[in-house]
This record gives sequence, structure tokens and C-alpha cells, in this order.
Amino acid sequence: MQAAEAAVEAARLDLEFTQVRAPLAGRTGQTLVDAIQFTDEGAGATSSLPSRITAAQQGLRF
Repeated sequence: MQAAEAAVEAARLDLEFTQVRAPLAGRTGQTLVDAIQFTDEGAGATSSLPSRITAAQQGLRF
């Protein structure tokens, strides 16, 4: 049972590392890669817009 619980926890951690999170709420500029392309770690996938606009300021709800 402990081995199965450890496997579930390991799978949960693996899944967590696949999520991409933005460092701030807002929007991005031009997309520099497509969904099927690969990028290197630390490479920018989009260009940031100079203004930081939160989702609440835009009236967006999730």
C-alpha cells in the first residue's frame, strides 16, 4: 500500500512540473512559438507587453 501511495505522490509531482505559470497576471504580446514546437529552458515563448494589467482590471473571470 505504501508503494502505491508513493507512486501516486511521484506522479502528482511529475504532473505539477508540467504546468506553466506566468510570473504575473496580465497579457502577452506576440507569440514566438507554436503549440507543437519545442523550446529550451529559459527561452522566451512570448514577448511581454510593457504595461501590467491584471485580469480583474480587464474584467476577466476564471
